[in-house]
Amino acid sequence: MGVRRKAALLVLLTAACGQPVAPQSLPRLAGTTSAPTAVTAASGAAVAGPQSAIAFTRFFFAEITAAFAERDPARVAALSQPGCKTCRLYLASLTQLRDKHQRATPVTFDIRFAEAPATDGGTARVDVQLDVPASTWFDAQGRVVYSERASVGVLQTVELARADGSWKVAEIT
Repeated sequence: MGVRRKAALLVLLTAACGQPVAPQSLPRLAGTTSAPTAVTAASGAAVAGPQSAIAFTRFFFAEITAAFAERDPARVAALSQPGCKTCRLYLASLTQLRDKHQRATPVTFDIRFAEAPATDGGTARVDVQLDVPASTWFDAQGRVVYSERASVGVLQTVELARADGSWKVAEIT
């Protein structure tokens, strides 16, 4: 993870919790991909509560963006539960991009706001409004194979669950 992204996540978590939190990552295991094998403390995953759920949700969408840029489905898989249907759709798209040597530009999620009106410590619901700019998918030869129109003001609900001391995305609706 780049220094700029760590700094941005640190600012988000500091703003959410009111206290600075130093980013900490576990070392990568041999033979792994560039996926976040350990979620940094700055992502909000290590702490339960509504503010950390918001920080984690913002981190998750940033990781989806990075996953599309790098064609790396492991980045999304590491942060989501296997039962998340929307996450499986992202994983299928990312796997197709990687396996067919395609690329998509740009795939970003511009979050307008995120709030967590409910949390019980073990689960949280984060309501998000975001913009998704238009994107274009290219095949290995550079030909356009798919175009996605921009979506503005998309409302989504991100359901989170705690697993092994960290947030994971359970579903996005």
